[in-house]
Amino acid sequence: MIRIRVLTLLTALLVFAGGRGILGQEDFCPPDPGADCLGPAPLPELKAGWNLYWDDPCNPGNYPYICNILKSPSANAAYYTTVDFVPLMRDQSHSDPFATLGSPTNVVLGSHDLQTPFKAGTRATVGMALGDWYRLETTFLGGYDWNDVESVRNATLNLQGGLGSLRSPFSNFGNPLIVPGLDNNDLASVSIQSRLNSAEVNLRRRLFMPFDRDVAFEASFLIGARYMDISENFGYFSHSNGTGVQNITNQFNVAAQNLLVGPQIGLMGQFLLRPQTWIDVDAKGAAFNNHATQNSFYTNNNNGIVTQAAATAQRDRNAYLGDFAFNLNHQFTRTLTLRLGYNLLVVSNLALGSRNVNHDLTTTTVGPATINTNGRMTYHGPTLGLTWAF
Repeated sequence: MIRIRVLTLLTALLVFAGGRGILGQEDFCPPDPGADCLGPAPLPELKAGWNLYWDDPCNPGNYPYICNILKSPSANAAYYTTVDFVPLMRDQSHSDPFATLGSPTNVVLGSHDLQTPFKAGTRATVGMALGDWYRLETTFLGGYDWNDVESVRNATLNLQGGLGSLRSPFSNFGNPLIVPGLDNNDLASVSIQSRLNSAEVNLRRRLFMPFDRDVAFEASFLIGARYMDISENFGYFSHSNGTGVQNITNQFNVAAQNLLVGPQIGLMGQFLLRPQTWIDVDAKGAAFNNHATQNSFYTNNNNGIVTQAAATAQRDRNAYLGDFAFNLNHQFTRTLTLRLGYNLLVVSNLALGSRNVNHDLTTTTVGPATINTNGRMTYHGPTLGLTWAF
């Protein structure tokens, strides 16, 4: 009986000494349940688990007074990949008018009429753990292509004896005077084709957070580089009929492209809700050099007499990105995690198609060509994805 008690005591001392040797001198949470656990001083970085949640310190469901270093699997994920289905909606912040009726202010057709709802796209991330402190990640987001055509018709009798009283942007919507050949249209239409692609490379660094008994929270920041390609084809078309055989069409097409390259920083917080389930809140910001170009092509067809003009302009300027994501994660196998969330991207200082339809035709036909880079675009939509860590 005495030998059993001695062996038990020795075993407890060995376990205690071994734990102290592994965890360090400050790895024990204070006996006061409300106090914070200071965490291991010699080894502040705990190994990442397969589910990519960095750590789960001082979880009340584990040893009550010891910061839990044993909860993370003994074999940690060295590589991981995430594939997300990310449908995004395209929201243009400013609407440009393209047809009015009766007065210059009665807008009946504008860029806001173009429908650019959720379009399917993909985000893929491939990452590699560089020890317990760092991760190297590459991410691609793209495959988006928004398309729409919207038209308006009018058959009221105009002052030229024809049908149609729609006014054109090229006459400043009839202000101060209606211009024959541009105004008094019976048909006006606008069209859009817009694309979005993004690629980034980031180095993510885990932040050492004070251990708390009641709140399991991790944070990391990243620094990297990002490339974005936002391009648009925008078209305007009008048709008018006057007296006799008069038949006039005006067509204006713009191809606008934004090539954005620049540094990126970010911060992500992770909140453990329960074992194998946590929330990611991710925010990124980028400052770009935007190499913006616009190519315009104007065609006037007046009873078979065709007049054409083309103009090209480019500009380099600063542009900015805010990228925000909220995701709920649930690890349902040792290597697979399901993700569900929402995304928001805001990009400023862009050359957009509708904003580069120059209302002064002299600038297009004679020059010098100009480019408008004051556009802002917002993309947002849900996320459904899967992470595989191995």
